[in-house]
Amino acid sequence: MTSSGKYIHSCCKRASLTHFYRLKREGEAHFGLPEIPTIQILKHPVISSLANYINSLLSKDTQAEEYDPIVPLQLTGNKTPIFFVHPGVGEVLIFVNLAKYFQNERPFYALRARGFEPGHPFFTSMDEMVSCYAAAVKRTQPKGPYAIAGYSYGGVVAFEVAKRLEAMGDEVKFTGLINIPPHIADRMHEIDWTGGMLNLSYFLGLVTKQDANDLAPTLRPLTRKEQLEVVWKLSPPERLLELQLTQEKLDHWVDIAGSLIECGKDYNPSGSAGEYPRSYLQLYSLAHDLAQLLLTYSMLFHYVEARQIG
Repeated sequence: MTSSGKYIHSCCKRASLTHFYRLKREGEAHFGLPEIPTIQILKHPVISSLANYINSLLSKDTQAEEYDPIVPLQLTGNKTPIFFVHPGVGEVLIFVNLAKYFQNERPFYALRARGFEPGHPFFTSMDEMVSCYAAAVKRTQPKGPYAIAGYSYGGVVAFEVAKRLEAMGDEVKFTGLINIPPHIADRMHEIDWTGGMLNLSYFLGLVTKQDANDLAPTLRPLTRKEQLEVVWKLSPPERLLELQLTQEKLDHWVDIAGSLIECGKDYNPSGSAGEYPRSYLQLYSLAHDLAQLLLTYSMLFHYVEARQIG
């Protein structure tokens, strides 16, 4: 086994999120690479594929990849795959541990927002996002039945993806909305840049919920750079190291989240998707496991909905 192959094998054996970040840093140190992108590790779940990717980094032979929202987090099992749409921050790492609950049962795919990688523009409308995600789901699973779910903001996106698949003549057996009301437009209009930055900082564990609430009035008169510097000083150094975060990356991430907020400002839910009774019961069971995961990250699970929207 090659040097890169041995490293990847170790990473796959110890795949908790904490170990994941630590082994990622160890790999970067071992190979002398400035960064092995987290998302590329997840997108190359086969050891040989990831080893080849690392070898391409070492040979500086990497090329810009076309955007693909699909991130495979768990590929075992022969039941209907489940597709989980990102929350309002656009990233999918929150689902890494959740996906392990589905091992040997069904594949688990996450959908990641556009804009994280250089050259990938942000989404500009809900329709554009939904069209992109529906096409990606069908590339991954050409035929139904489909199972689509989303956490927080991703819940309404999942609902629209399910409707789009049904409009294309496909069967959607399960549609799940977690921790999100059907009407989000008013809330999207309430979130300004400062609010979005503080929400993301809380989500990432950089500040407490109380800090996020208390800081907003003080930060709003400041420039973006000054606001980021305040949050940076409050952030635990070990957490910044774990996330390999810089102020520039955080600033860009806030813009990604902001683009998703813009997409939701005119959103008006209508219609239905999936089988209502089945969706409700299955999501209630799923939510128990998701709650355990989210509580581990000190996140509050407010409520669960899987409903027809009229």
